Amino acid sequence: MTESVKCAVCGKTVLKTAALSLAHQGQTFYACGPGCRDKFTKNPAKYAKAPKAPSGGTPQKP
Repeated sequence: MTESVKCAVCGKTVLKTAALSLAHQGQTFYACGPGCRDKFTKNPAKYAKAPKAPSGGTPQKP
């Protein structure tokens, strides 16, 4: 089975073997092509987002 990854810039799903890998702050991100790779490289903080935590309802106040 071939693994798919999500482009950090545009969100497109691509095959991991075809994606361009990018390293930022010890994490690996993927770009679907040279254009998205260049956008990520110019402003990695904009695209290098931590995965969202699953929503579990409304947060409780202390």
